[in-house]
Amino acid sequence: MMTTTTTPSATTPRTALFEHLIDDAGLFPPAQLAMDAALKENAKNRAGTFRWVMGRFVVPASRLDELASAKSNAATPLKLTVILDGPGLAPRWIDGVRSDVERAFNVGKANADALAIESFEVRLPPTADAALIADLCTTVAERFPQPSIAVEIPFAKTWAIAPATAFAMLRDARANAPHLIAKLRCGGTVADAFPNATQLANAIAEAHRNGVPFKATAGLHHPLRSQVGAFEMHGFLNVLTAALAVAVGASEAELAAILEEEDRKGFRLDDTYFIWRRRRFDTAAIETMRRTAFLSYGSCSFTEPISDLLHAGFLL
Repeated sequence: MMTTTTTPSATTPRTALFEHLIDDAGLFPPAQLAMDAALKENAKNRAGTFRWVMGRFVVPASRLDELASAKSNAATPLKLTVILDGPGLAPRWIDGVRSDVERAFNVGKANADALAIESFEVRLPPTADAALIADLCTTVAERFPQPSIAVEIPFAKTWAIAPATAFAMLRDARANAPHLIAKLRCGGTVADAFPNATQLANAIAEAHRNGVPFKATAGLHHPLRSQVGAFEMHGFLNVLTAALAVAVGASEAELAAILEEEDRKGFRLDDTYFIWRRRRFDTAAIETMRRTAFLSYGSCSFTEPISDLLHAGFLL
């Protein structure tokens, strides 16, 4: 896990859980901020008390030129995750990947003083196989030797590629591309974009069985599972807890129960342990999980989850 001088000096279950957890996806729905507004908000949060919770700034490859034009004069380069959003438009999926990676390389090289491209994300086509994933890794590595590459398994009512199949392919590909990880979609703007607790539990279990780290995206607006409008939204603290529990032998049924937990009293966090019901995790277990399992999640708001964590007493 990355370290930074802005992180509190004492490592506790709290800091281990939340350090660099939230990637800034303010450009994306539902916030969908304009570029200038998103960068202004990001700069404010990077200077704030809880800057140690913030991860990378997420930007589509199609908006990299816009970002370069609007970039701030920060003292250190802005750390970026680039979404490869062109593959679906190209005649061949890999051609879109190649075009986006080349754009990222050129923008990054021209703006190395202000922008640091550290990772990529891309949605796999439903027909993806091992050969296509290998092509993806090779294409990115031609320009970026050691980036994190998060591949999203498409979801619409169900996973387009069964988690057992998808994570096995990623496990095998990681032998030659150790920075390859998975991206789990936990929601969206329509009901069909939300996996239920059983489906998400199965994906988290398969990630663990195959030793594949993952990041999460979409719908994780609040720490705990909650009803928001018409949607039952997963909580990012629920996902963190499930990732901890699977590592100590929890069944998929228990993972689903964790993901469905809405009672704040079911969780406790102090300077020694993070506890859910009868499960207890110390700082070392949390640090290992954050390094090898659940790496981060993308949120269109940084202040909202921070506010929720403060209100619930998880951040002091």
